[in-house]
Amino acid sequence: MDILKNRIFHLVYRIIYISLATTGILASWIGWFPDKYNEFYVFFTNQSNIFAIVVAILLAISTIFDIKNKNINKKEDKFVNLSFMTFIYLAITAIFFNIFSPDQNIFTQAFWSRIQVWILHLVSPLLFCLDFILFSDKSKITIFAPLETLIYPFIYSIFIIIRSIILGDVAPFPESGYIRFPYPIYDYKTYGVFNVILMLLAMLILSVALSYLLRFLFQLPYKKKDNE
Repeated sequence: MDILKNRIFHLVYRIIYISLATTGILASWIGWFPDKYNEFYVFFTNQSNIFAIVVAILLAISTIFDIKNKNINKKEDKFVNLSFMTFIYLAITAIFFNIFSPDQNIFTQAFWSRIQVWILHLVSPLLFCLDFILFSDKSKITIFAPLETLIYPFIYSIFIIIRSIILGDVAPFPESGYIRFPYPIYDYKTYGVFNVILMLLAMLILSVALSYLLRFLFQLPYKKKDNE
């Protein structure tokens, strides 16, 4: 029996993932308790990991139904586009954090000193991405899936910009208790509106290009099989 197609193995793996990712999310949320305001919800890292937990729960439910119906030996063929989108979000989270946070990336003591940091920026992305790579039927990634990956980041960006406008010129964290710009790319006060728009457009274009490249690479083995 191919263990990578074994639905019982998939279920156990996903339960472990959900447990670990939920631990990271709870630790991150609790970590904000000493501060004036809980700004947990502002960060893309936290939101994308919650998104991944929800997707993993859906996958686990799908797996349970397959086991119940005795479809034990198969690749995951449900929620493939959603899993692909989550793969992109978590990969971006892990890569960008480790590149643009030199003071607390994977090579620093600060990274390993807080459970929420290493779970949400390394363990959770790695485990979910492996789940998708190893267990999912990637031939089912549709042509529009890379474009669909833009929906959530677009909504998140609009949310952050509107929130920053509402907050106005508040004092920086921790004095005011608010984090106006969770990431420098949204800081139009420092870089100007035009430059922020350019940076966001560049990120969107790069994300779409990366998504289509990954879709092509993921589906290449299936195309080779069809040609044999």
